[in-house]
Amino acid sequence: MSRIVSRGYVEPSPDCFRPSPWIITPTGHEALTCPVRIDNWDYATDLLVERAISIDIEEVRGQAYLEPQDHVQCVIHWSCTSTDLQGASEIVSLNDGSADLRCKVSGSEIGGILKLKTTVSVRLGKVADRNPLAARRSGAVLWSDDFLVVLEGDATRFPTEVLSFKANGYWPIDCAWRVTVATHELDAPALAAVRVILNTDHPAYLRLSETPDSKEAALTRQFLSYDVARQLVTAALMDDDFRATEYERGSIGNILRARLRNYFGTEGDEVEPLRQRWRMCPADIDAELQQFFLLGGEDE
Repeated sequence: MSRIVSRGYVEPSPDCFRPSPWIITPTGHEALTCPVRIDNWDYATDLLVERAISIDIEEVRGQAYLEPQDHVQCVIHWSCTSTDLQGASEIVSLNDGSADLRCKVSGSEIGGILKLKTTVSVRLGKVADRNPLAARRSGAVLWSDDFLVVLEGDATRFPTEVLSFKANGYWPIDCAWRVTVATHELDAPALAAVRVILNTDHPAYLRLSETPDSKEAALTRQFLSYDVARQLVTAALMDDDFRATEYERGSIGNILRARLRNYFGTEGDEVEPLRQRWRMCPADIDAELQQFFLLGGEDE
C-alpha cells in the first residue's frame, strides 16, 4: 500500500492541471514526443525541452484557499545522477491559466538517465490572515509530475572518433579502440578530457557500424562501456590531486566523482578509501567494476 504524504496544506485536485506531452529536440535532429529513450545521443548533443500547461485557475485558487494576491507559477526542473547536476527553466506565471515552458539542457552536463519534473507552485502575496488550510510559504507545491528519458548514445557516451590505426600510425594496429583520459586539469570540460578512438580496420568497428542491432554489436558495446568505465576509474584513482571535492559543472572531475559514486557507492564518493584499496589490490576494484556491469548496472 502506498503511503499518503501530507504537505500540511490543501492541494488542488490533479484534474485542475492539463499538461501537454513533453517535446524534446536534440540539436540537429527532429523533435521527439515523449521519448522514453534518445538514440545516437552523445555529450555534444544539447536538448531543447518544451511543454505547455493549462490550469483552471479559479478552481485551483478555490480548492487551495489561495488569496487574490497569490501568484501561481510553474517551472521545469532537470537532474541527472550520472553527473550529479541539475538545472531549471525560467519560472513562468500561470495566473492567466496557461503557459509555455522551455528549457535548454547542455549535453556536457547529462548522460545515462535524465529526469524531468514539471512543478506548479505558489508565490504568496502579502496577506495578514490566511485560511489555516492554505499554503503558508512561497514555493509550496500545488502539483508536479516526473518524466524519465534514457540517453542511449554510443556505448561510451563520450565523443568518439573513427579512423584507421594502420594508416594513422596508432599502435597496436590490431586493437579495436583506444581510450585516453586526461586528469591534469580536473576542472576542464569532460568533452576535452576523454578521447575514444575506434579502429576502422578492426571487425568490431564493422559490427558497430554495419550491423548495430546484432547480438555481436550489443556485446561489443557492452565491452566498450566496461573498458571506458575501467579507464575512468583507473585515471581517477591514479591521480592524487583528484579528491572528494566539488568540481566545475560538466568537468572531468565532476564526471569522475559521479562515476565512482555510481560504481562503488559511498566508498567511491569519498574517493580516498577506494584509492587505498586500489593501491593494495587493483584486481579487487576491477572485479567489483566487472560485477557492476555483469549484474546490469548502468551509468545513470
